[in-house]
Amino acid sequence: MDDFRASNLEDYSQYKLDEIASIIKNLDLVITSDTSILHLSASLNIETWGMLSLHPDWRWGEFNKINPYKTLRIFQQEKFNDWSNVEDQVYNELKKKVDLKMLKQ
Repeated sequence: MDDFRASNLEDYSQYKLDEIASIIKNLDLVITSDTSILHLSASLNIETWGMLSLHPDWRWGEFNKINPYKTLRIFQQEKFNDWSNVEDQVYNELKKKVDLKMLKQ
C-alpha cells in the first residue's frame, strides 16, 4: 500500500458517477479491468483498453461477437491466473502510442 501512496495515483472512489464521467472526458486513453469505468469511458467514446481474465463475465461472449463500443480494445488472458501476456501487450501498444505521439511533435 505504501507504494501506491508514494505514486502519482489518485483515489477517485469518493466521486459520483457524473463527476467521474467529467474526468474521463478529459483523458486520451483509459486502461482498466472489467469495471463500470470500462463501460463508462467506452460509452463516452474515449479510447479504452479493457483487460479481461481468461474467463470474463458471461456478457463478454456476446461482446466478442459484436463489440458495442467503437473505442474499446480488449486484451485478454491466454492462460488462467497469468496476466503476463496482457501486461506485455498493453505495454507494447502503449509504447507504440507514446512513441508515435512523440514523433508527431
